[in-house]
Amino acid sequence: MHFKVTARTILQLGAELISSDAIAFYELIKNAFDAGSRKVEVRVVIRLPQLLVRDTIKRITLDNNPVNNSVKKEILNQLISSIDLETPEASELQIALNNNLTSDQLLLLLKKANYILIKDQGEGMSLVDLEDIYLTLGTRNRQKQRSQNENIVPTSEGKRPILGEKGLGRLSVMRLGDGLLVETTKAGENNYNILEIDWNMFSHDSDAMLDSIVVEPKIGTLKDNPLTQGTSIRIFDLKSIWSKEKIEAIEQEQIGRFIDPFSRTNRDFITLWFNKKPILLSGIDKTLFANAHASAKGELKFDTDGNATLLGEMHYRVYDRNKTFSITGTHLAVLLEEVVDVDKAFAILRSLGPFTFELHWFNRRLLTKNQGVIDPKYVKELVDTWGGGLMVYRDGFRVNPFGGPNDDWLDIDHIALSSQGYKLNRRQIVGKVDITSNGNPFLLDQTNREGLRDNLEKQVLVTLLQYFIWKELKVFLNAVQSDEQANLAALSLGEIEKRIDLGQHKIRQAIKYLITNYPELNQETEIINTIEEVLEESSALFKSAKASAKVLEQRLSTTINLAGLGLMIDVIAHELNRATHQAIKTINTLPSQELTQRTASSMSTLRSQLTTLQTRLKVIDPLGPSGRQHKTLVDLKKLLQDTLLYHHDQFERHRINLVIEDSYIDQKWSIQAVPGMIVQVIENLITNSVYWLKQEQIINKLSNAEIKVKIDRDRQFVLFSDNGPGIPVAKKDDIFRPFVSTKPPGEGKGLGLYISREIAQYHGSSLYLQDTGKSVLHTFILDLQNNK
Repeated sequence: MHFKVTARTILQLGAELISSDAIAFYELIKNAFDAGSRKVEVRVVIRLPQLLVRDTIKRITLDNNPVNNSVKKEILNQLISSIDLETPEASELQIALNNNLTSDQLLLLLKKANYILIKDQGEGMSLVDLEDIYLTLGTRNRQKQRSQNENIVPTSEGKRPILGEKGLGRLSVMRLGDGLLVETTKAGENNYNILEIDWNMFSHDSDAMLDSIVVEPKIGTLKDNPLTQGTSIRIFDLKSIWSKEKIEAIEQEQIGRFIDPFSRTNRDFITLWFNKKPILLSGIDKTLFANAHASAKGELKFDTDGNATLLGEMHYRVYDRNKTFSITGTHLAVLLEEVVDVDKAFAILRSLGPFTFELHWFNRRLLTKNQGVIDPKYVKELVDTWGGGLMVYRDGFRVNPFGGPNDDWLDIDHIALSSQGYKLNRRQIVGKVDITSNGNPFLLDQTNREGLRDNLEKQVLVTLLQYFIWKELKVFLNAVQSDEQANLAALSLGEIEKRIDLGQHKIRQAIKYLITNYPELNQETEIINTIEEVLEESSALFKSAKASAKVLEQRLSTTINLAGLGLMIDVIAHELNRATHQAIKTINTLPSQELTQRTASSMSTLRSQLTTLQTRLKVIDPLGPSGRQHKTLVDLKKLLQDTLLYHHDQFERHRINLVIEDSYIDQKWSIQAVPGMIVQVIENLITNSVYWLKQEQIINKLSNAEIKVKIDRDRQFVLFSDNGPGIPVAKKDDIFRPFVSTKPPGEGKGLGLYISREIAQYHGSSLYLQDTGKSVLHTFILDLQNNK
């Protein structure tokens, strides 16, 4: 027994699988490129109005009755008068219609009157190729070619990439029309080779088996020059109604994007025509990039040992601010935690392979002349045309429909709408991702050419690009804007007050001068009084503003307290849950005989778990409202020791060695502080260290995990470090911003370090990363030199 395939299956693989006319064009264009052609000509020829052709065919075939001569003459006259004489081969059609045609001949002529021509000068096909390759579905011919090309480069130099992979692209002709004529030849052959197919033979109305339908190539006409090579594909009996406007729309939305518009490589490969009128392929006007408010480039690259790094650079043009980013090792692996087990992350990254990307961001509100845009209307039109997210290009040719008007493959709009503001959405982004057949072998097209197949490699690609957009680019944009606003605010209340006082002084001096030199103004006391009232009111308003600022400062302090309490509750809840779970588990192990040695042992374990729970609860005390509102004289060393002691079981459980260094062994270190707040800073640093050390143990098999706390009383420092993956130096400031976290979603809110720094500042101190000049930083410093 074996599978039996019906003829109508061909329709499902061709006409019904290809989703649009544009995709059908794309498949045929790719075939021409793979054939080695330097150019491909795509021409839509409409010699007769298509609706007239359809109506005439229906009229001729109505009830299968032959048409009498008078009716046929009327039909022919109407057809001849309707020919567009400015179209290719118009005279040939006119001559043919003037011949004495049978009804069958007229039907065939009408079906072939309008056609789509795809013509290239590639290597062509022999008669054997037509039978063994073209008529063999799912052939691996292109895959074999690809495997032979080790050093693929998408340029005119060297070997070109192979775009086809499944051997099904040729069936895309069925999407465009029911008739096909292939005329092809290889250099050195004397004749053309012909293949003609009527796709109606594969109708859904037929139960015929595929092998029962004979499709046979044959020898064609003699060539003028034996060295001529190439393939001409003529598709007739067209299914869609074509016009110059439709071709232009497809070019604008699809064909103009088939070949990487960011680059000049291969941009002249396609020539597009409607009848004898050329349709120019649109590229991206570089004016668009010159007016981008921010731009970024990045890549996933691998060193000689196969270690992956995601890196790049960003430029905020409006403020002329730049920033680089680089993430590697454990930090990179942890990003993929929701997609793949972190211990397998490096293997999947290598399987994905290297890729590059670039992105241009536009703040549409700023596209005005007032913001330095020379032609804002034109730039907005460019953004409307090209905006849509990140398009994907493999070897310089587009992977549809990514980055299209109806495709949000990176979930940009959904994430933007669910987050604060709508700063980053697809309409504001023009960009692309570059992959290659050779470097990314697991990123393959779906059979219907609608995107990439869903697999781990694609999920990792999506995750990395989403990380870049939301954790690098958006954070950078927000940080720059926040810094600029802070710079304006730093004009501070004191500076503003000085300027107001100076301005008021100048106004009063001017009034005094006018009264002295123009005595008649003494009569205008109402005007002078009004000016004085305005000056007094401005002073009063400023005093009100200062009072409001003080209230806001107090509210900020309260917010810090409440947010810190919430974060601490997270930590405590986790430990409560773990300890309670363990306690219940221990109770469940008790046998029915209660007074046995095993029972006593179990009760002892239970007692230990409850003791741990009780110890954790002690931490809540200094965090309560009564303990957080007032500073007091605190022994910082004891506070550190007690807080670290609470984590003793956790450190043992995760095989983490704790080292405390203090040259003043028995001496107290008294500072003015709110104890609960200081505990909160320590807890946050411990929580972060434990998390990253656990990841390092899983991913890089770290065997000597260590947390070191050094008390440096001479410099008034507490140094907190671990031997985990550390913080990339490029992020040493970002991690203290609100809602910025290097942990994956669900693992961190991005508030801990922000609040910890605010607490330090509340105490007249500071919290920062020690910059050692290395690319990765491992030590936080709580600087208490100015403690108050």
